[in-house]
Amino acid sequence: QFPNPNQQNVLFNTKDDQQQKRAQKNGGQSDDVERGMKEKPFLCITCGKGFNQRSHLTSHMRTHTGEKPFSCETCGKGFIEKTNLLKHMRTHTGEKPFSCEACGKCFSQKNVLKGHVRTHTGEKPFSCGTCGKCFSHKSSLNYHVRINTK
Repeated sequence: QFPNPNQQNVLFNTKDDQQQKRAQKNGGQSDDVERGMKEKPFLCITCGKGFNQRSHLTSHMRTHTGEKPFSCETCGKGFIEKTNLLKHMRTHTGEKPFSCEACGKCFSQKNVLKGHVRTHTGEKPFSCGTCGKCFSHKSSLNYHVRINTK
């Protein structure tokens, strides 16, 4: 599961030492307390991202190692997390368990339904930091930013 068995202990080090050093600089408060964030003691040694559960760190480490232990029996595509495999399986089964209350259209993923619902409500929660233009989908904002920063 880990590239080096001796490295497993390193992966699960907590960030207590780092927090102590920062707390000394910040008058005794850690960055997390100062920002009102949840405690995230499990720190990725590759990128520094923190997690509140060891299992979340273990799953995250797969983004660095490339390990994809969950495979689709139909097409062979691999996934880091089992939940992503289950979502993917709907592409083969055609299952669409999420339906729009406004128009009845069905979707295979909840997040896609959420984006669709915004077409009915007119909500545009994603705004450009440069010009202030608002978008209903994050991908539309990303496209806008990309074409306007060339």
